[in-house]
Amino acid sequence: MAASYPRRRRAQTKKIVVSRNIDDYFSMHSPWAYIGHVPFMEIAHRNDVKVIYKPISLSDVFAETGGLPVTKHHPARLSYRILELHRWRDMRASEILAIRC
Repeated sequence: MAASYPRRRRAQTKKIVVSRNIDDYFSMHSPWAYIGHVPFMEIAHRNDVKVIYKPISLSDVFAETGGLPVTKHHPARLSYRILELHRWRDMRASEILAIRC
């Protein structure tokens, strides 16, 4: 004889309301924010999402988190940063004229 199992109750589903906003924390002085802006906006537009801009001060963030401003990094790290910025600039076909530390 087969074992009988209690019938499972169907789980009640709750309707989840998802915010259609993205909080964009960025620094006006960051070349990364500039390089990534166009693809970011394309994604937001494609998904019908409103972008809420929230500029931040990196010097305040560094002071709170113990980070260093770019100019205080080791020369090897600065060189690699410039290499990466050039690589991403070219990949995104960005028009940054000069990339400096």
